[in-house]
Amino acid sequence: TDPMVLNRPEDQLDMPGVLEQSIDRGASNPHAAWAENRANLGGHTMSTMTQSIRDEAVTTRLAMRMEDSLQAFAVRAACFVGELDVPYSEEFDGHDFAATHVIAYLGTEPVGTVRVRWFQSFAMPERLAVLQRFRGHNIGQMLLERCRKLAEGRGSNMLYVQALPGDVKYWEKQGWRRLVSEEASSGAKRIVAMVKAVDPS
Repeated sequence: TDPMVLNRPEDQLDMPGVLEQSIDRGASNPHAAWAENRANLGGHTMSTMTQSIRDEAVTTRLAMRMEDSLQAFAVRAACFVGELDVPYSEEFDGHDFAATHVIAYLGTEPVGTVRVRWFQSFAMPERLAVLQRFRGHNIGQMLLERCRKLAEGRGSNMLYVQALPGDVKYWEKQGWRRLVSEEASSGAKRIVAMVKAVDPS
């Protein structure tokens, strides 16, 4: 099934090397770059991946309007606040308006979402959420592939996520690897840093 939580909280794990340096420089605002590069992306907001549930197409789209963002927030509220009792102030942490939001739709109904924050050399998908009744249809994988394509278009080298320990095997099956090997890590961790090259070759 699709895991829901990628990172919470974000500052629990040290990230050495280029990741740490990029975070120190701070996240960049994607909106100006998106507007500038939209022509290079062909102006397409829908995904090229095909998926269907009960013969109805599942597609992904970038949040371009406030209504789209509210749909992403509604999915996250249902999953994290409603299901997992995450406090509202923790779920909506102030990064949302400097991030890119990708939404999965079954027909016209929003069923999943992920937000992406942009750093100097890598992209950070977070807050991956799929409504409970739509899990098990690879919607999470579809959202993450859209993130990878966006990162590729922006020249990012790597995707970085913070996974719950119980979800690590899922990520590894999708081609992600631990940033720090299990043998090198010490103590019990609430999150595990994982990375995946943007260019799979």
